Amino acid sequence: MIELDGSNVDCCEPGLQILAGNSIIRGLVINRFVDYGINILEKGGNLIECNFLGTDVTGTQIEALGNGNGGVGISTPNNIIGGTKIEARNVISGNLAHGVQMIGGEATGNLVQGNYIGTDLTGTMALGNGRDGVKFDNAPGNTVGGARAEARNIISGNARDGVRIQNGTDNVGNATGNQVLGNYIGTDLTGTIALGNAQNGVFINRAPGNIIGGVTPGARNIISDNRGNGIRIKDVDASGNSIQGNFIGTDFTGIYPLGNDETGIKILSSASNNSIGGVTTDAGNVIAFNGIGGVLLEATAGSGNAIERNSFFSNEGLGIDLSGNGITSNDADDADTGPNNLQNYPDISSAAINDTSELVIGYSVDSDTIHSAYPLTIQFFISDGSGEGKVLLGNDTWTADDLKAGAKSVNLGHATDLGFSVEDYVVATATDSEGNTSEFSKAK
Repeated sequence: MIELDGSNVDCCEPGLQILAGNSIIRGLVINRFVDYGINILEKGGNLIECNFLGTDVTGTQIEALGNGNGGVGISTPNNIIGGTKIEARNVISGNLAHGVQMIGGEATGNLVQGNYIGTDLTGTMALGNGRDGVKFDNAPGNTVGGARAEARNIISGNARDGVRIQNGTDNVGNATGNQVLGNYIGTDLTGTIALGNAQNGVFINRAPGNIIGGVTPGARNIISDNRGNGIRIKDVDASGNSIQGNFIGTDFTGIYPLGNDETGIKILSSASNNSIGGVTTDAGNVIAFNGIGGVLLEATAGSGNAIERNSFFSNEGLGIDLSGNGITSNDADDADTGPNNLQNYPDISSAAINDTSELVIGYSVDSDTIHSAYPLTIQFFISDGSGEGKVLLGNDTWTADDLKAGAKSVNLGHATDLGFSVEDYVVATATDSEGNTSEFSKAK
């Protein structure tokens, strides 16, 4: 084991290269290398903690001190960058390229926890890396952050994406099984002050099966104030990704605005079968205050992108936009094609509180069994006032028998228990059994 404690290393040419494995690199100021500040090349199991990578000893930057290829490069398994104790925190900022970069199929099982990546030592001032805060290059099965608050990284102020999960065109499928949990991506350490990354908060490019957030509060990422999208998912190979439980465009309370400049979540270039929210109670994301809209499936996006149980409000555009051209009107039998098969939304005919104070909704869906996979899951929401679904009221199932009948009525329960009043309006979405979610219906 190698332990370097309290030393300063600077002005060296290739960088600090870790070859032995099971080493501890602690307490160093590492700057002005032409390569990575620390490059873990041959063996894993290393611990990198309490270092300044790309800054001076104060954790700030008075002159150009960044390492050329980035703060930390990882090509081996089971390394820990940072930790869950304050004294383990690395400041990885001001580097010319990425803060942390994991490269190749052998870079798996790594933990990046408790670090400031793109800020100064205080976590309140931007000191961005020149490219991404954290980048996965064809690297599978790694974790950034964790479900405990102590594992949270602050990943903000970087010149490109906060987190980029990417496969090269010749390595499709390697960058899978990564988890991004509990981080603040685009804010300061309090989750209230804007320190956005210059492009997207999270970019998933050609990468399948990754997890952003989760169903427990500790797994929630705050992904806000980024100059591009909160999350961008691109390419046909970007499938099976799960986006759950995050606050996208708000501060840490989920109430106050820190919107991303573009959309909360953008899906494009044939990306299919991703999940935004989910079927369990705590799977929904809060997607609010974003500059273009909530979730945008561009005209090039694929199908099967399920959007369920989320809370949308105060976005500048539509809550859900299929094709990026504003409201897509329903068509007869739902025969058109496009992103999410341009699934028709429900037509709500009535929403009223009955004599026993229960909310009863009448609706229909013009979507036949040839063009949609039955049954359809219908989700009803209280509208935010601009046609987005803010508060989930409940679900119903639209079956082939309902299609034959032409319409149906559903009792969602006592209005007071639902938080529904006579002043409220209802909107709804339809999701077929293959995960194609519609836009929001017209409010009733």
